[in-house]
Amino acid sequence: MTRNEALIGSNERPDRHHPGFRPMFIFGPLVLAFGLVLGGQVEMVGPVTTADALNAFPDWREIMDGYTPEAGAIEYLHNVQMKVRLEIFWGAWCADSQANMGKIFKIVRAVENPQFETLLVAVSRDLKSPATNLEGKGIEKTPTVIVYVNDIERGRIINQPTATLERDLASIVSSADDSLTIDIDLSQIDREYFRTTPHANLPIKCILCHVRAKSRP
Repeated sequence: MTRNEALIGSNERPDRHHPGFRPMFIFGPLVLAFGLVLGGQVEMVGPVTTADALNAFPDWREIMDGYTPEAGAIEYLHNVQMKVRLEIFWGAWCADSQANMGKIFKIVRAVENPQFETLLVAVSRDLKSPATNLEGKGIEKTPTVIVYVNDIERGRIINQPTATLERDLASIVSSADDSLTIDIDLSQIDREYFRTTPHANLPIKCILCHVRAKSRP
């Protein structure tokens, strides 16, 4: 052991003229870089897999496991026969992404529909990288979920959902689902009542009314 090594942890200053002295200032930048990897934010940019994201952010797995999506919305999405593609743009640095990505993963897993395809893209803080994936998308906030049905963009969930993530997703997908078009005589419905009174306990399929309705002329 050199004299310099023996002095680590003591208050005695190393003798720079001692034959065993080795400069240690080089370790400063190395320790700083190491700290950024272990203690700082994880930076990810580009297309990633769900496994990649969960490995980088273990807390997301806890959020995913602890989240219970609304059964009605999941049931509808599970039975969708149209081709649905979700392009999800998120930031490793973004608090809303941190809060919602685990929930999104849980929803996609719960849907279990082979018609669904998901693309995860981690973006830079300035929303300019990866340029190839961002070109023409108009991404201004994260997370942004772009929902395509049969290759046509039908809507987006930006930053935070209007209701819940799964309900917003079901609403967007069903806007292209002609099988949900129903005839309703709006003149016979007290719309003010339903706008102002909780009615989740009613024995009706809420998705039919909250998603899409075709009124009679």
